[in-house]
Amino acid sequence: MRTTHLAVIVAAVLASACAGAPEQAGLPAEDVEAIRQLQSQFTAVARRSAWTELPPFFTDDAALIHAHEPVVLGIQAIREHYQALQLLVVEVAAAPTLIEGTGRWAYLRGSTDGIFRVGSSEPARERGAFIWILRKQDNGAWKVAESLSVPLDATP
Repeated sequence: MRTTHLAVIVAAVLASACAGAPEQAGLPAEDVEAIRQLQSQFTAVARRSAWTELPPFFTDDAALIHAHEPVVLGIQAIREHYQALQLLVVEVAAAPTLIEGTGRWAYLRGSTDGIFRVGSSEPARERGAFIWILRKQDNGAWKVAESLSVPLDATP
């Protein structure tokens, strides 16, 4: 059921992004670079386990859709989610593999590889994949409107 809901959300967002597309195909190079910078800054914050610094990366109506967790909707719920997070990052790397879009909408697909610890548990390596759907703000900045992530494997 959740997979069906996720597929509907992604399809709807991508369809609306394409509906009003300008004649120019793809994103201008400066937008691609701005999105790369946003993802790099996000990873730097995560590397420090500074979770309460992450909400400004998201739109007010954003959604976090992470495997095996309830969907987190809206900026206030995202703030509460990150305030409660008990995850310590030992090390993490994130690599964008694709950035595409048009107009005010874009998506970034990437992979992560990190070692994490929850509370006093032993550190565990986790590799994952993520997709961000981004919306360009009126001031020209990009923010994450949807963050979808799944672990690819987890080993102690």
